[in-house]
Amino acid sequence: MEKEDKILVLRGIMGVVSGVLSFILLNNEVIALLIPLITYALSVGIVYGTIRGFNLTKWDLLGRGVSILLASWLLIFVILYNV
Repeated sequence: MEKEDKILVLRGIMGVVSGVLSFILLNNEVIALLIPLITYALSVGIVYGTIRGFNLTKWDLLGRGVSILLASWLLIFVILYNV
């Protein structure tokens, strides 16, 4: 698996986890909406720490997979909310 694929899978999994956490913390709307931002900040650190040996560009570190993270968060949140 190449570094780009690892980043996408990692941020996708983190998006699913943040969607579940947002649903659990739905009583406090502010925290539920801050969870994806906190997850993004954590994912930057995790990507930097785990894929440090490769040549990481700023796009790989900050941009790649952000849309997947946010989309997976939103889809899981909406699915759990409607169930």
